[in-house]
Amino acid sequence: MRFVRVYDPENDTIVDCTSNNLEVSALEISNLYRHRWDIEVFFKWMKQNIVVKTLWGFSENAVKIHLWTAIISYLTIARIKADNGRFHHRSGNHD
Repeated sequence: MRFVRVYDPENDTIVDCTSNNLEVSALEISNLYRHRWDIEVFFKWMKQNIVVKTLWGFSENAVKIHLWTAIISYLTIARIKADNGRFHHRSGNHD
């Protein structure tokens, strides 16, 4: 375990973190800690919107490929829906 103490100028406070990752810098640890809520919100969104019932494989690479494919598919469909919504709501010219 390691202890990391970082000054947070945004809130004028000192933030203490503990980590078992000894390979990354203290700055990286503090950045991960600072952005942890963004990461949690992202994974919550993924759980709610990206339905992955069965994984294609269990290696790190297979899981990454599967999740990226699911995210890209979701965003592609969302874009098509958004474009269609704009198309159907226009009056007159349908170019």
